[in-house]
Amino acid sequence: MKSEKQVEFLFALVLGLIIFSFGFVFISGITTTITGAVIEDLVTDPDITFDEAFSAINEANALIEEMQKEGLMISSMNDLLKAANDSLKRAEFADLLKENASGPLAEQAKAALEDLNYAGFRYSDVLQYTKKIKLKKEQAFMLIDLFTAFEIKSKEYSENNVNTTEAQIIFLEANNSFEKERYDETEELLAKADDLLEKKRTELNTLNVISRLGKSFLIKNWWELLIIVIITSLGIWVSGKKVIVFRLRRKIATMKREKFSLVELIKRSQKGRFEEGTLSGTVYDIRMEKYSDRINELSHTLPVLEAELKRKIKKRESKNLKKKKKKKN
Repeated sequence: MKSEKQVEFLFALVLGLIIFSFGFVFISGITTTITGAVIEDLVTDPDITFDEAFSAINEANALIEEMQKEGLMISSMNDLLKAANDSLKRAEFADLLKENASGPLAEQAKAALEDLNYAGFRYSDVLQYTKKIKLKKEQAFMLIDLFTAFEIKSKEYSENNVNTTEAQIIFLEANNSFEKERYDETEELLAKADDLLEKKRTELNTLNVISRLGKSFLIKNWWELLIIVIITSLGIWVSGKKVIVFRLRRKIATMKREKFSLVELIKRSQKGRFEEGTLSGTVYDIRMEKYSDRINELSHTLPVLEAELKRKIKKRESKNLKKKKKKKN
């Protein structure tokens, strides 16, 4: 009899923790996250020779051919390869002009680089594109493995009565993104689908545990469960408000740091382009557009978040003031 009571108490405690966990999941869903832009490593590659740049392009071309053999889309990678070849040609023309070469090729170089700061064109610019091709190839094959792993898991869970319908819908969206070469989006969707599978499996396991213990336990211990639910709900309600304010503060601080970093990156890019001549015009324009767009996004979002934080703090302070007045009376 004593051991049965202990089992019943432990089950009531476990059930309370499950309810508490779901409450915090709900709180987490209240605060919408704003994805910050990933700041790239801007350390400039040391300059390389024409042969090294040409070799990097050949290696990138071989990677693209490998992907094509696997039946994968290569449009964006072909664009990167074209950009790499263009960078190689610009750097070669710049070399000719630096050496004061003469002849038809030198004249072609002068015409191509007229009014441009050709001193900033280097063979290492090619690596910016060939490295991206290599990374995209690696990411593509990694995603293929993730697709296979998900299909195996989904089939196994389905055979064990786990509801996989919603996860399969997201999986199809991921497959569509993959075919359009949106690899980052594909990775996010696959992770979302996998999380949903795990969530459905956990829900099923929880229901099975409750079902096995039977309705008699709930009837016998309804008052204990009621107390746990009430205490848990109060805890979630009180802590939830503090969590929301804390997350807002942290988000605002993170976005301010990101905005400051972006301004510094703009200054560095301007210095590299106009003072040192180490940054090509194409790369400079791409970075400036990217940084400016993100700064504009942060400038619009920050005031909204700060106003929301101020409103919540004021509301909490107002409630605390009313409580103090009631205690005095």
